[in-house]
Amino acid sequence: MARTKDNEGLKLIAAKYFSDLQQTIDDMDEKRARSFLQWINNMNTNLRFETTFDQVKLRKYDRGEIVYVNF
Repeated sequence: MARTKDNEGLKLIAAKYFSDLQQTIDDMDEKRARSFLQWINNMNTNLRFETTFDQVKLRKYDRGEIVYVNF
């Protein structure tokens, strides 16, 4: 599968979206912007993790076991 960095059309679209996003963030109040930027950082971390994720290494949970998740 081709990478985005090899597709000039997608790079132009991404640049436009990032520019629009920057303007939106600039218009936010500080508290909301900090929260939103933290969310973006978390999403970026998750996307990087997904590229190397191996479901075979997952632990098998028993029925009724309590788990903690970060949505």
